[in-house]
Amino acid sequence: MKSKSNIRNIILFFLITLGWSDGIWILVNPIVQKNLGITLDPMWAWLGLIGPGLAAILVSLKEDGVTGLSSLFKPLLKWRVSVIYYLFVYVGVFIFYTIASWLSK
Repeated sequence: MKSKSNIRNIILFFLITLGWSDGIWILVNPIVQKNLGITLDPMWAWLGLIGPGLAAILVSLKEDGVTGLSSLFKPLLKWRVSVIYYLFVYVGVFIFYTIASWLSK
């Protein structure tokens, strides 16, 4: 019985992921915006990237409740490298993105 539940959860995960991500990306598409008569800044496309994370959270909550959610996030607290590397990556990406955005104007 657990096997059917796992298959259903995998299907649900992909449906949420594709529905959310593709839904956002379709709305951000300039051709679709023109046909619908709406205007969205392309910067909203980043919202499509959270589809897999959102799906994982929702499926974990559905399957195991708060316990499943805590087990999903528990590995995030296991630091395998120094904090300085995490800071370097996050701050570095932000600086790179800001410079690229500034240069493209």
